[in-house]
Amino acid sequence: MMHFKTFAVFALMMVLGGSACSASEQINKVVKMPEDSMQAVLVAGIEADDDKAVRSELTFYVRNNSDTEIDLLIWNTPLERNLSADVFTVTLDGEPVAYEGRMVKRSSPSEEDYLKIPAHERVDVQMNIADYYAMSAPGEYAVSFTPTTIDGHVHLNEQTLVQLETETLSIRIESQ
Repeated sequence: MMHFKTFAVFALMMVLGGSACSASEQINKVVKMPEDSMQAVLVAGIEADDDKAVRSELTFYVRNNSDTEIDLLIWNTPLERNLSADVFTVTLDGEPVAYEGRMVKRSSPSEEDYLKIPAHERVDVQMNIADYYAMSAPGEYAVSFTPTTIDGHVHLNEQTLVQLETETLSIRIESQ
């Protein structure tokens, strides 16, 4: 009986130890960048041309300020083809505007879920913010990217540190 208990404890330790290694390996795959850096090497922001701001179109960008290429997990960021999370704060006359886009739950990411951002390069994506938020009423909307904050650090998604360059855009929707 004593040998069975010893074996059971040993087996449990192997399982827990193995899963801890797997979890840390998974975290390192989210953004492949130097582990010793707690400083954000990615910079993100939003911008709009004056004429596009009237039509609710904006550009979301991420710039890699590091000396190495970064593989960025694009989940829950505007870099996805279709926005899958409420990552913007949109208001009209100070009142919040509802997010109407999809919400997605996922399993583990695959290679297709990563975007390679070369060293010192910028990646842009154009989007119509009104496709995802209830912006049918005419008026002046305030739009800002709302990153995740973990332990006081700003993140593009749950694992990726980022520095924001822009605060808020003003987008005017005119009556039709």
